[in-house]
Amino acid sequence: MLLEGLLLVAITVGIPAGHSEVPDLTRTSAMTQMAADDAARLVTEFGKIKKSQVGEKLDALFIELGKTPGAIGCVMSYGEPKDVANYEKIFIDHVKEKGYDVSRITFVGAGKRKDAKFQLWIVPQGAAFPEIEPMTP
Repeated sequence: MLLEGLLLVAITVGIPAGHSEVPDLTRTSAMTQMAADDAARLVTEFGKIKKSQVGEKLDALFIELGKTPGAIGCVMSYGEPKDVANYEKIFIDHVKEKGYDVSRITFVGAGKRKDAKFQLWIVPQGAAFPEIEPMTP
């Protein structure tokens, strides 16, 4: 895990000569922030909305991608296959129309659901993709 490697480096270089006590770095705000920055984060979540609103949501995702070099955008799509396919076409058309870098976005068919739901995530370089939500009965 990346965080464990960071802790090891911090501990190795953080002990002053002549001291035998290892500082507890797991609670420092800097380490907490580093761990938070390395995790996928949800930008927005929505159900069925107008095509123009989908564009606004994607614009927000690409603004966040611009702030996070090396990250990719992840669109998690839940719903009936026909709804998911329709929305993914809207997503792709908007990305192409705006001239966004298509290589910075990926689509994940997250499962069939009665009601459509879409999640737009930022996944920093090296971070795990968000987990697919389990089906609810």
